[in-house]
Amino acid sequence: MKVVSIVGTRPNFIKLLPLAPKLEEKFDHIVIHTGQHYDYEMTQIFFESLPLPEVDYHLNLDKNWSEIQKISEIMIQLEKILSQIKPNLVLVYGDVNSTLAASLTASKLQLPIGHIEAGVRLHEKLQPEELIRIIVDNCSDLLFCPTESALSNLKEEKISGKCFFVGDVMLDAFLNNARLIHKSSILNQLNLKAKEYILVTIHRAENTDNELKLEMLIDALVDFNEISVFPCHPRTEKMLKQYNLFKKIKKSKNLILLRPVNYLNFLSLLLNAKKILTDSGGVQREAYFAKVPVIILYATPLWPEITKYGGGILANNKKMILDALQNFKGVAKRAGYGFGDGHAAEKIVQIIEENLPLKNLIN
Repeated sequence: MKVVSIVGTRPNFIKLLPLAPKLEEKFDHIVIHTGQHYDYEMTQIFFESLPLPEVDYHLNLDKNWSEIQKISEIMIQLEKILSQIKPNLVLVYGDVNSTLAASLTASKLQLPIGHIEAGVRLHEKLQPEELIRIIVDNCSDLLFCPTESALSNLKEEKISGKCFFVGDVMLDAFLNNARLIHKSSILNQLNLKAKEYILVTIHRAENTDNELKLEMLIDALVDFNEISVFPCHPRTEKMLKQYNLFKKIKKSKNLILLRPVNYLNFLSLLLNAKKILTDSGGVQREAYFAKVPVIILYATPLWPEITKYGGGILANNKKMILDALQNFKGVAKRAGYGFGDGHAAEKIVQIIEENLPLKNLIN
């Protein structure tokens, strides 16, 4: 049985990390990297620093193409590869452009699709990732839900595929790798002390591509008179330059701007942070798993378990952000509560094994 994993971004790689060895035990596991993330810090550094599987196919994308051009090119190249491989199942991960392109291609080729992290909803259809989640879930045959609320979303939408609550593979990855942070020296390199800094990540288009919103977020960090460590996503760096906001950052004595860091260094920064401010669906979960209070830059919860069980708070304007940075002290009742038991990868592979072969109509 051939199972193909199609990945393209940093969050995809983390989700693949605990699943790949389990898949390799049972199936002929083939990995395709779409090249959506092309920067060294966002892709190659992961494969060098973590036990990820070797990539069997790496697509060629021009970094200067628009998002639509990239999605189109991914589909064109995937059609050739998948037609040649004839897999029994195509696994897609999360809610990024690569996930959308892979799902549409596999669906047109009438190949069975499994969606890792199915059923997640922000309930804001204009949000780009939300559209991807809805489309991919409707294309999928096997839907692997990280939470009970995600499973409920799929039941309410009457999704036709088989839906399973398995837990979150990111919890698997976190538990497997948190014990290795002693190998990281990033706190010493940056002269940081545990629980004496805020960790910040900002990368979503609704924050980076809106000049007033991005300026508001930078102003909040500058006005907050404590050390903030900010590993900067390439998209965010580009927009900071475009909006001429680097001047404000350079004037600040408390804001430390970094290039993206590898996974273990990031986990070390996360586990030792006093609080975390983020618009990342993955980082807010990792903060919750680590029992570090997280301030989430959304108006509505993507992961309701985090706010429901006390691990995080929503904040989407300067006043709310500064108030949360100063006063929010919430801590999750138990690390990872609501996201399974840390064995999601095993459950996913067992379900795949029990359900293959699915209908496969490729010519």
